[in-house]
Amino acid sequence: MNLRMRALVATTTVVVATSAGCQSDESSGAIDEQDGLIASMVEDAEAANASPEQIAILAEAAEIGEVSFQVYSDAVDRALRCIREAGGRVEDNGTTESAGVRKRSYFVGVEAEEADPAEPLPGMSVHRCIAEHSFWVEVAYQNQPSSVVAPEAAWEQHRDAIVACLRDQGIDVAGDERMSELRRTAVEAYNIHGEADEDCTAAVFAEEDAG
Repeated sequence: MNLRMRALVATTTVVVATSAGCQSDESSGAIDEQDGLIASMVEDAEAANASPEQIAILAEAAEIGEVSFQVYSDAVDRALRCIREAGGRVEDNGTTESAGVRKRSYFVGVEAEEADPAEPLPGMSVHRCIAEHSFWVEVAYQNQPSSVVAPEAAWEQHRDAIVACLRDQGIDVAGDERMSELRRTAVEAYNIHGEADEDCTAAVFAEEDAG
């Protein structure tokens, strides 16, 4: 999705237990909140004049607890096709995978966004085709429990490297903090407080790519 829009997903707010295959009570409660979020989207999508296809997908997701990648991807395709038919410019980068979650990557030309914007949420303008065909499905897919848990599990593989990086830069961490807390510490130490010379969350992936 075009990053000029406000970020739709905040997976770091969901806490996952550090032990493999086991969720804490806190994380289980957070996952329950995600289920409730998807259910509430049906009414929001109807109020925003989303397409019948979007509303039907959300209603089914509220029942079964998830949106499949194929259903989500098909919704994105409908939105992009709508934009092209309206004369807008679309850059479709296909499918990417980040921290265990597959996502569609695309950008919409500014002229297309400004031609006929819609606001599915207050202060968030998107092309009307996205609002009509895929906006709510994308939010549901990226906020569903499986999409929330997978990134945390993927990050867990890099715990030792992140802890070592932080300690090398003089940041005091115990090493057994929740992964979401470690990531937040790393980002804030670099971007906000200036305590670190590098973002340790980015550094571990740079080393992985180099290897």
